[in-house]
Amino acid sequence: MIPIPATQRRLLEQDSGNAALYFARMTPYDDVRGVKAKQDAIARLGDQINARLKRQPAMPAAIHSRQSEILKTAAFQGGTVWEFRAQLRSPFVSGLASGHPTETGFILDRNTGLPCIPASAVKGVLRLACGLHIADKEPDSVQKQLDKQNQWTGQWEIPDTHPFFRRYFGDTDSGKKDAVRGQLCFLDAFPAALPTGGDLFKVDIMNPHLGKYYASEQGPLETESPIPVKFLAVKEGTEFVFRCLALPLPQRDTDADIFRPFDGEDDSILQALFAIACSKLGFGGKTAVGYGRFTVDETRNTAVFRELAEQEAAQRRQQAAAEAELKRQEEDDRLHPWKPWMRELEQIDTWEALLNLVLKNEGIVDRLQHDGAFQAVQDAFKRVREAAPTAWKKKDRDKICSQWLAKHAPQPQDSVPTDKTERIPEPSKADAEEAKPQSELEKLIRAFNDYGAYKNANVEIAALTLPEALVLEERLKKWDCNDKKAKGEPKHWQVLQKRLRELRK
Repeated sequence: MIPIPATQRRLLEQDSGNAALYFARMTPYDDVRGVKAKQDAIARLGDQINARLKRQPAMPAAIHSRQSEILKTAAFQGGTVWEFRAQLRSPFVSGLASGHPTETGFILDRNTGLPCIPASAVKGVLRLACGLHIADKEPDSVQKQLDKQNQWTGQWEIPDTHPFFRRYFGDTDSGKKDAVRGQLCFLDAFPAALPTGGDLFKVDIMNPHLGKYYASEQGPLETESPIPVKFLAVKEGTEFVFRCLALPLPQRDTDADIFRPFDGEDDSILQALFAIACSKLGFGGKTAVGYGRFTVDETRNTAVFRELAEQEAAQRRQQAAAEAELKRQEEDDRLHPWKPWMRELEQIDTWEALLNLVLKNEGIVDRLQHDGAFQAVQDAFKRVREAAPTAWKKKDRDKICSQWLAKHAPQPQDSVPTDKTERIPEPSKADAEEAKPQSELEKLIRAFNDYGAYKNANVEIAALTLPEALVLEERLKKWDCNDKKAKGEPKHWQVLQKRLRELRK
């Protein structure tokens, strides 16, 4: 029997269910079989956790991506960061006494179901490693431990006020007036990846020989039969990723060494502390019998993460520039509808594309009047001819293209009159306005074939100059859009007349 509501049980039994919730809620209860039922439950729960984790292989990558972003941001802002990748040399167990129904629990991340070493646990082990480091480098710092009567307890200690302890991990008594926090900030440690060809968890056992002694039922007599107790452990060979960063303290005039920013010496010390923690102390439970030992495989420091952050920042700048250029080009294409056609024309190198885009396209006549359009067509003819000279010559495509060019060539401007030619009278003021060089918008308005093309261009009438407004007035008249019965929307004609009155004042 599993003592939870049936609806919750059905949800947790799904293959994609949360492994942490399954481990905490799906322990069967059997009052008759007692201990035997608990041992069987551990093996079953381990199988179910492994199965659920295998169905979510990308989960560790998401966690490490978020944590790496924290380090990259800190490094980019001038901070100091570290990442240690370490491989288990012995099984890892954590949270045996965490209150599980089987009495042999395990700490799993509640959101992902992955085994994790909490940041607080990493900090505790590193602080103990710091004590060993101090004892090795500064033997005089180790003092006799005294009780309240100032008597030696037989133990040795390093005072909590040692500068290394205060600088890296902070004061244990946070209520003191001059208490400081440590500059090291640790993140939770997770497996680097899930195994591809096996399970992450295995079932391990311990054999207590003095069960009744631990239960205070008798003395420590070697007369009991040991009963194996099963528990879950992460397999040796699994790689974990540990990360931490330095958060500087505000400068103070006193105790300057505690408050100074981290430097190369601190970097070396932290790497030494982590090596001690992995090889001599271990992480998790049962470290006294060799569990939780690691071998450091790789260390990445501030320089690596700062370079990664700078590369990503450069990529973001390039992307922003590309998006801005695309937006500029889109706006330019809206004002100059012929330009996308010219860009497409510059890319063609086949006869079929030339036919569709130029020779059979009656809609390009107006486009040929714009600067560079006719030359672009000639260049396209040349490219197609050079790409397939045999087919071009065999099918006499020179003749086809020559006829097309002759038909669509721009008309030459009128020649300057000689002395024998009748002089043209001086232009009026209105004519002089029309004689000015045409703006790009004026060219665009002249290129509109119908009212629909004009409307799609979203011309802002209120911003038109007098020549541009006169050209638009001419086009609207041509399209019968110049009175209240216009086939287009009469409001455009009314707005245009208002703009003309403003300009003529």
